[in-house]
Amino acid sequence: MKVGDMVTMDFSLPGGHNMEDAWGIGVIVETNDRHPEDVAVLWSLLNAVSWEMISMLEAVDESR
Repeated sequence: MKVGDMVTMDFSLPGGHNMEDAWGIGVIVETNDRHPEDVAVLWSLLNAVSWEMISMLEAVDESR
């Protein structure tokens, strides 16, 4: 994943509930060469930037 990619959170809670809606769609705004598995994401619904592990993110299909 790279700066500018649109992402959502990719994890589920017990009972099949998803937290994706709580975060909204995010845009990767920063990467870090020292920790390439982490990226900074600006979340639309939180209006905040947070560092996330790439394994917890799913790329948004922009063609939809």
